[in-house]
Amino acid sequence: MRRGRSVAGDPRFNLARCFRATFRVDQLLGEGYNGLLVSRHLERIADQSLREEGHEMPWNNQNTFLYSMNSVLSSATQNSGVYGIFKPDQWIYIGESGNIKQRLIQHLNRDNECIVRHGPTAFIFELCLSSERVQRQNALILEFQPPCNAELG
Repeated sequence: MRRGRSVAGDPRFNLARCFRATFRVDQLLGEGYNGLLVSRHLERIADQSLREEGHEMPWNNQNTFLYSMNSVLSSATQNSGVYGIFKPDQWIYIGESGNIKQRLIQHLNRDNECIVRHGPTAFIFELCLSSERVQRQNALILEFQPPCNAELG
């Protein structure tokens, strides 16, 4: 696999680890653990799995986050940049915004039926100037070809 390719569709991506982690999250939540701490634990497991298997993502920010309201509120920035919404085997949508946190909240509130239908589990973002956002978004769309981006920015 060449540097910078998506894990989407790559059979070497360890889905079993993610399923075990999800089971453990459900177990911890059932035991009364704080949901935010549990989601951070799951994010670390997913990041570790990607690093162990040698996958690299062409994002300037390598941190991924659970696609949930708590995670967006605590992790996403209110600054300008681009963001990706995905699940372990597929990039779903890549967007750009002057306020990434606000835009992700709109998506979580079901403003895009395509995103909802594909069931995302994580998001990633990187900061960039307003004048560079659309160009960066288009480059990422061409790289990953997410199904919910019908056309370039």
